[in-house]
Amino acid sequence: MQIRKKITITYIALSSFSTLLLCIVIFSLFKQNNQYYFIKRLQDRAKIASSAYYQKNQEHKQYLKDFRKKGLEELVEEKDFILKVNSENTFEYNTNLHLPPEFYSTIMKNGSSWIEENHRYYYGQIFNEANQKHIVIVTAIDRRGNTNTIYILQILIFGGIAFIVLAFFLENS
Repeated sequence: MQIRKKITITYIALSSFSTLLLCIVIFSLFKQNNQYYFIKRLQDRAKIASSAYYQKNQEHKQYLKDFRKKGLEELVEEKDFILKVNSENTFEYNTNLHLPPEFYSTIMKNGSSWIEENHRYYYGQIFNEANQKHIVIVTAIDRRGNTNTIYILQILIFGGIAFIVLAFFLENS
């Protein structure tokens, strides 16, 4: 094999590897950023749900409900659940939630937790309102985040392929 072909193959291989590595890093950072901001939105909703649930003043309760509907960005299939904490280690379960026990134990231990199952995020946090501890679990689908992730993945794939093809032709010219 000629030395020029060996150099070309080595250059293309190194360029492909470095481009792939860069694309993986960009994609993982982008996905983590999306998750972080979506969890933050769920945290805000959990605070509002907690305040509204234990609000005795009906005007304030209605204000919080209206604020949630009109003042916050709508989330896909958003639901919230309030689970009363009975003691240090026990609380009332909701049969509509089919979450792993580790999720609940992490909430009880750390005060909050989140998980993702089938593109649906669950965020749970312990609150203390009106001298009663309770867990608020807010769940929603991050459709915008999923769509953005698909777009960035397409950009990285096509950009990576274009870079490798360009590197091949520039090396051979």
